[in-house]
Amino acid sequence: MGIPILRGRGIDERDTESAPWVVVINETIAHQFWPSQDPIGQMITFDSSPDERPRQIVGIIKNVKDYEVTRDSMPQAFVAYTQLPARTDANWTEARVHKSLVIRGHFISKELLESVRKTISELVPDSAVFGVTTVQQTVSDSAWPWSFFSQLLGLFAAVALLLAAIGIYGVMSYSVSQRSHEIGLRMALGAQPGQVLGLVLRQAMILSVVGVVIGAASSFLATPLLTVYLYGVKPHDALTLTLVSLFLIGVTLFASYLPARRAARIDPMETLRHE
Repeated sequence: MGIPILRGRGIDERDTESAPWVVVINETIAHQFWPSQDPIGQMITFDSSPDERPRQIVGIIKNVKDYEVTRDSMPQAFVAYTQLPARTDANWTEARVHKSLVIRGHFISKELLESVRKTISELVPDSAVFGVTTVQQTVSDSAWPWSFFSQLLGLFAAVALLLAAIGIYGVMSYSVSQRSHEIGLRMALGAQPGQVLGLVLRQAMILSVVGVVIGAASSFLATPLLTVYLYGVKPHDALTLTLVSLFLIGVTLFASYLPARRAARIDPMETLRHE
């Protein structure tokens, strides 16, 4: 399954029915029952059935999610199939009756799946073989609600970003175009086109940076509300915030530069005659 072994070892061929019974636990069990000591070598017993034996902890594995990606890992223990007791209580019934066979291969094909199904049917004719699928598909099916919500939120975010860009461009372009007479007067009084253009861009930059700071602060306050929909992603993604902020600042500069450049080309005498 590719689950990392953090300490000790995993289950292997030496763990036969006649060998000392062993168990591998996950991080949750280790932290819950042995928070300040080494679990390796400790002895545990699962239940009081007559055939159950004390088991020695030989390994600790990394936590994995069995049910939902948003749920914390539950306590999990792994034992050798050959070391399952013949008589068990109700807690072990499902493990004894329902088997999940996991096969690791270089590639998955229909021929491989059919061969496995045929082999099992020949070995145990009365056993039903069902639910044949890939691990990747199982993981994908378990995460599809969160993937759907994430894609939906991503779509809304993209639309919001587009609307913000359009709004910023429209407001800044209109604001600068309304200052064309002011720009003409400044040039009539001796200001150079480059100086006027720099003045407009600096003022636009100040407004843009103030808006980005307010937006980033608001996102830091609102993002924790969306944490439930995130898996494997940090709530505060510095790269995303940086790229979006630079994009909006770029839109502001572009929206300010074009009308300011046009206004800087106006003949000052035309502006004076208009005034």
